Amino acid sequence: MVLVFFGKVDEVVKAGGIVRANGNVSQVRNVIAGKVTNIYFKPGQEVEEGNVLFTIDSSIYDSRRENLISEREKCLKTLDGLEELLKSYGEKRNCVSPENQVAYSRFESFMTGREKLLVQRNISFSALKNERALPQAMKNLKILNEKELAFSYDEKNLKSFEADFFRSLTQEKDELQLTFSKVEQEINQLDSQYEFLSILAPVRGFVQQLSSLNVGDYLEAGVPVVNLIPSKCESYKVEIQIPPKDMGKISEGLRVKYRLSAFPFFEYRGAEGVIQALDPDIRLAGAGTIAGSGSGGRNLSGGTASGLYYVVYADIDRVNFENRRGESFPIRAGLQTDARIVLKTQPLLTLIMRKMDLIN
Repeated sequence: MVLVFFGKVDEVVKAGGIVRANGNVSQVRNVIAGKVTNIYFKPGQEVEEGNVLFTIDSSIYDSRRENLISEREKCLKTLDGLEELLKSYGEKRNCVSPENQVAYSRFESFMTGREKLLVQRNISFSALKNERALPQAMKNLKILNEKELAFSYDEKNLKSFEADFFRSLTQEKDELQLTFSKVEQEINQLDSQYEFLSILAPVRGFVQQLSSLNVGDYLEAGVPVVNLIPSKCESYKVEIQIPPKDMGKISEGLRVKYRLSAFPFFEYRGAEGVIQALDPDIRLAGAGTIAGSGSGGRNLSGGTASGLYYVVYADIDRVNFENRRGESFPIRAGLQTDARIVLKTQPLLTLIMRKMDLIN
């Protein structure tokens, strides 16, 4: 009877929650696509910053780089030959090294063709000169015009032949320089990708594997592989999923009572916290039901696995749980908890009278 008059009871909203490290959890993704060649971690293992977690097969990149290097060397050799050809053109003599057989033969062929045209032009010029030297009475205007046209034609052929050769050299040089620049760029880009073939731990922490990973698996670019939970975590938070029907009652500063499934209440007692922040928008529940909580496979919010929920964030006042024998165990990220959010505390008598509709 005394309990009825003087006892107090909490009005609560019950929900499910998960303990999270109160620090930055680093998600590791592979940057470029490829086949996994080696794995250097085990789930739950602690790794140091800079440790190699896994490697991606480099054979495709090695082959591509080898082809690009070969193409670059070919471009350089051809460019050197073109430079020598342009110099030879200016000096009208073969300055190309005989070792560069292609360029050397090309200029020799040009000089042979030029020599034939030059001889033909000289013959035409000599004929025109002789015709012009005849006495005025012996000159034939028609023959003179024909010889002038023949010389003009041969002169144009010679200049056109030289101009075409020079133009082809400069065009080839410009195109080859552009190709060389593109090849150089591809090599640099490829070299920059090599550092992503070894995936390193960005921070020190415990490995949480997000999906099955085996040697020989092909990973697409940007796929999340592991989370790294900070090794030294001095505080934790709890993500609590609230059904929409209860969200209107929740506000920052409300007290929360926890019962962690890993630490039975009757032996370890519970923990407490205070709501620190509320999610601004609703979410759609995906996979991740709490098993073994007597809920028949409910999700954290207590609704169906495909239901809607809000997330609120609360702190927790314990980092270790001690049982009745004095043994202490640390809290870990990922532990599930039942959360009771205290809306208000009222006398037990008031609650009974309200249930009996004796008061409002």
